[in-house]
Amino acid sequence: MSETIELTCPNPSTVNPLQLSGFSMNINKIPELSFWVQTANIPSIDLTNTEQSTPFTNVYQAGDKPNFGDLSITFLVDENLDNYTALYEWIYLVGFPQNYTQVQSWKSRWWDKDKFDSNFGLTSDGSITIKTSNARPIRTVYFKDLIINSLGELLLTSDQTETQYVTCTAGFKYTYWTMENSTQEAIQ
Repeated sequence: MSETIELTCPNPSTVNPLQLSGFSMNINKIPELSFWVQTANIPSIDLTNTEQSTPFTNVYQAGDKPNFGDLSITFLVDENLDNYTALYEWIYLVGFPQNYTQVQSWKSRWWDKDKFDSNFGLTSDGSITIKTSNARPIRTVYFKDLIINSLGELLLTSDQTETQYVTCTAGFKYTYWTMENSTQEAIQ
């Protein structure tokens, strides 16, 4: 007598897909940017594998160091350019300003008086909070030691008949990111 095998598909515990707009972004040293962020990515993570040669076929061994992709955001530029200027100052200060007056005027924002690190306080931690369809935070991605590496152009045009708003992109490198759920337990 043959045995009957019943194929079943388990019901998922969550049936709502993640919404694109269900997030908020924060960079600790630039609070004026948080409200204006329109897009942000959770960067990729991968391992560099080692290839081991054999007489027949090459065998891959798992890597031991994660590589993190870049963090990219797009934001609306406020009409006073406060959020754009903050990012401009950050990238300019990292790339060395033109004179000591610039250093002194930006020092209060960027240098951490209570923290000495190899980046001289020119980094900032940040986070992306992911929310459910009911706007309840469920996961937070924390970025350690963000440092700006690109600030996009501002495209201005006078040939528009409708009101359009200026957006800009910015790219960041960082040491690593971690993800925690709403109960603050780290997801490994």
